[in-house]
Amino acid sequence: MEARYFYFTVHSARDLIDVRHSGEMKVYAKVSIAGSSKNNDYIIMTPSPIFLV
Repeated sequence: MEARYFYFTVHSARDLIDVRHSGEMKVYAKVSIAGSSKNNDYIIMTPSPIFLV
């Protein structure tokens, strides 16, 4: 199956957890499309968050 990419620009963010305290993690965002959101569990304390679907 061919990979498809979805590019978007975040114009604002709020209520995000500060993940920069460890110095290793990159910025992330929670995204909702058309007003609905899909919540996934994830592990915060890793350099790349692991999503548990």
